[in-house]
Amino acid sequence: MIFFLCSILLKPALAQIIPPDAFVGFKIGADKKLFGWSTIVEYFNMLDKESDRVRVVELGKTTQGRPFLMAYISSAQNIANLAKYKNLQKQAANPRHLSPDDARLLARTDKAVVMITLNIHSTEVGSSQESIELAYRLATENSLKYKRILNNVIILLIPSMNPDGLDMVVDWYNKYVDTLYEGSPLPFLYHPYAGHDNNRDWFMMNLVETRLVSRQYYHEWFPVVIYDQHQMRANGARLFLPPYADPVNPNLHPLLVSQMNELGKAVVTDLQAQNFRGIVTDAYYTAWWEGTSVMTPWWHNMMGILSEVASVQIATPLYFPMGSLRGGRRGLARYQQKMNFLDPWPGGWWHLRDIIDYELAITESLLDYVAANKDEIILNFIRMNQDEIQKGKTDPPFAYIVPRAQHDPLTAAEMIQILLQGGVEIHQAKEDFFIKDRRIEAGSYVIFLAQPFRPYVKDLFERQRYPELRSYPGGPPIRPYDITGWTLPLMMGVETLEIDQPFEAPLEKISKVSYPKGELLSQGTGGYLLSHNTNRSFLAMNRWLEKNRKIFWLKEPLNLRDSGHWPAGTIYIPRKQIKPREMDRWAREFSLQIIQTDANLLGKKAYRLKKYKLGLYQPYTANIDEGWTRYLLEKFEFPYKSILNTKIRGSDLKGEFDVIILPDMPAKQIINGRKKDKPDIYSPQIPRPYLDGITQEGVENLKKFVLNGGVLITLDSACDFAIEQFGLPVENVLKKVPREKFFCPGSLLQMFVNNQDPIAYGMPDKVAAMFVNSPAFRPIHWTRKTSVVAYYPERDILLSGWIHGEEFLSNKAAVLDVPMGAGRVILIGFRAQHRAQTPATFKLLFNAILLSTAEDVVISR
Repeated sequence: MIFFLCSILLKPALAQIIPPDAFVGFKIGADKKLFGWSTIVEYFNMLDKESDRVRVVELGKTTQGRPFLMAYISSAQNIANLAKYKNLQKQAANPRHLSPDDARLLARTDKAVVMITLNIHSTEVGSSQESIELAYRLATENSLKYKRILNNVIILLIPSMNPDGLDMVVDWYNKYVDTLYEGSPLPFLYHPYAGHDNNRDWFMMNLVETRLVSRQYYHEWFPVVIYDQHQMRANGARLFLPPYADPVNPNLHPLLVSQMNELGKAVVTDLQAQNFRGIVTDAYYTAWWEGTSVMTPWWHNMMGILSEVASVQIATPLYFPMGSLRGGRRGLARYQQKMNFLDPWPGGWWHLRDIIDYELAITESLLDYVAANKDEIILNFIRMNQDEIQKGKTDPPFAYIVPRAQHDPLTAAEMIQILLQGGVEIHQAKEDFFIKDRRIEAGSYVIFLAQPFRPYVKDLFERQRYPELRSYPGGPPIRPYDITGWTLPLMMGVETLEIDQPFEAPLEKISKVSYPKGELLSQGTGGYLLSHNTNRSFLAMNRWLEKNRKIFWLKEPLNLRDSGHWPAGTIYIPRKQIKPREMDRWAREFSLQIIQTDANLLGKKAYRLKKYKLGLYQPYTANIDEGWTRYLLEKFEFPYKSILNTKIRGSDLKGEFDVIILPDMPAKQIINGRKKDKPDIYSPQIPRPYLDGITQEGVENLKKFVLNGGVLITLDSACDFAIEQFGLPVENVLKKVPREKFFCPGSLLQMFVNNQDPIAYGMPDKVAAMFVNSPAFRPIHWTRKTSVVAYYPERDILLSGWIHGEEFLSNKAAVLDVPMGAGRVILIGFRAQHRAQTPATFKLLFNAILLSTAEDVVISR
């Protein structure tokens, strides 16, 4: 701290800071001119050195190892006292001890902390280019307005939420500038795993970038306002700002929503006075779903302000002639003047610089509003946090309990870790206790709702009921912004209890998760038994296969005197494969309970696992599902190779692969890629190597692969490809059903599982399936056995979210194992690994992979 204060004092207060244009060598936002992450890092480091208003920190490394920066920007005095204001913010976020007078004093003393996040979606490149100009203005402006902002606000500025993707986009654009391919879409994901879905990860926190920023939100700074800059489609309104559109999530504090409405309208008024045109509010983006960087904080009582400015073609300007601008979206059916769209932009040229001008004006207006209303905003933050604590004491539910005994205890522990990362207060039972007649075991987790982030807990644990909204009475449903159901315990397969009465118990508050103890339990001197129930077992199996150890899955259940019932699918490793001391190390590393037994398993029927050669199809369409599948394979150490179009079109696949995965994508896109039905001269051309899909040649090669003994796993909409192109004895019953009759755009559905089928080993008999406009199957009788691995029940199918036309799914299959020649096609007709957020159904994919080379055997010496 002494060094930090000295370094501030040594900074020149009025240093000669190089303007951004001079630094990069061109006007910021000039047509067809972009700079990448290294330039931004260099400029911010220069500001850190030269300005006493700026301090730059590296929060960590990105997925690909780049520095992930955040800049503190405020007055020199505030920068010198950051620790003081961080402490005040923590008190505001957890104000149990504050009296009304204390709260008012804190609000007067504290500074408003505003987080500004830029460029999470890398093709929305304007805000990354704006970042250095925004920082320059804040570091050098001395007007009364800027002095008021700097004196009253501490700005946490993240120049890019995805530096890896920024460099990808800039390099791709610069490679093809002034060619037919200028501004063409990237053929690969601009976040290495998630692409656009890097802004769909904000309650699950799979990605390192999400975790770095969330720590600032919920553990370090608790910003009262988060402002996230985006771009939207080019041919509509020029700018979206809040208020958000219906529906409103019932767990949001009304004061929070009204504040966001007021702030948004204030900025709109300010921009309108500056002659910024084409601003729409109360449209496009709803106040229902949590999952983005700016929306998830709503359930932590933090204002989240989203701006969306109309795009250009990366950095290439677009011209809009009369009649080319359109409505057609929620809240703006037609491009015409309305109460929420008072001043339509008439058209003309639209440049990257226009985007930056809008974004700079919004930022200045927002910061000025916050500075002028600092005390009220902080006081309302305190009030909302106190309100939620009080509601947790008076309004049921009073708590959620995660019992110690779980189908997959490690996944339950991972859920607790996710909640801790989100700032949730969690306790653990030190000894057994009772609620009514229910015994709660020691080690169970207790989450009281009398806490500031009560809305977040409640929203993640309860089942969503999305209101049915239609374009007009009897008309088609209005598509929600994203998914409509996200109940975390359902997605993760974790049992929870909702407690509707106050209670006391011997508990201790935790700050980190205690994962179940892994150990080798000796009940003999023979082989080893391991439950198939935990997803972590696949990590162990992949390690053992890599070391050429024999692994078996027992086909029939066991009942042992010492260790009880072992269901079909139990994992068995012969004693001679791994010595007990080594097995104990494995058990501890993976937190697994492994039993060494004297049970005689000779003569038992089993599947013997063998090494497999796995291929994951990677199209040149930047497929998000492929990225998340790749993330999951790497997390659980499934060895794989990415398969590109040329490989599928031009080689003997069976010679190189045992099993191939097709990610969720339409059949037409798999075959044709980005090739259009008819040419046009107005869209960027796609470079030839990235244009086609697998083509008909690839279809025939995949068919040959399966006929010769390969296993093809198709995920969600890719199932239609196999059904249609291979002529499988399966019908997708939803294929031709119109949206007016059936609609399920992202909900958790009840699914029954045949866990005696090896594809479903380790699963309970009922799970939640993430259904996102997915297929549903009616198998057709024929001369070979099609296995129905999972299916939807006759009724009461919806668990969380929204479904219209539930009867279309009644008793329909969700997962099928279809034989074809010497091979098999496994149709997984829903999002089994949706955004790596659905551990409850991971096993369907994992088992299918490992079974691709498994042998039917009888265990022998």
